[in-house]
Amino acid sequence: TRFLCVASLSPRKGHEILFRALVPLRDRAWSLTCVGDSAREPGRAARLRSLLRAESLDGRVELVGEADAQTISGYYDRCDVFVPGKCDSAMPDLIKTAPGHLVRCFHFSDQTEIPTPLTVGGRSVAHV
Repeated sequence: TRFLCVASLSPRKGHEILFRALVPLRDRAWSLTCVGDSAREPGRAARLRSLLRAESLDGRVELVGEADAQTISGYYDRCDVFVPGKCDSAMPDLIKTAPGHLVRCFHFSDQTEIPTPLTVGGRSVAHV
């Protein structure tokens, strides 16, 4: 399974929560590509890479940094499941970066919430 997260590496996006949620799945076949700006918070990418090493996920999770729209579109084409950042702005970000892509979406949070349907580029998006 190829997971994709398109979100800046700011603390409010919750990458640590996502990475720790993937720890119990280390014995399964999956990869995660994280696309997002790391320049706003110097040192954050290094701290996240340290967490990935500590959890033995560094071979499974790739932090690719910021990317242009065409490159992001290619990541959407290749992913199986999109995992947005945990803050409330994740859905508008998805609408901006994934027009025309049918994306299976899993929304994670540190709080219990009920996923809601979303339409991207006029196409239905399923929350899984």
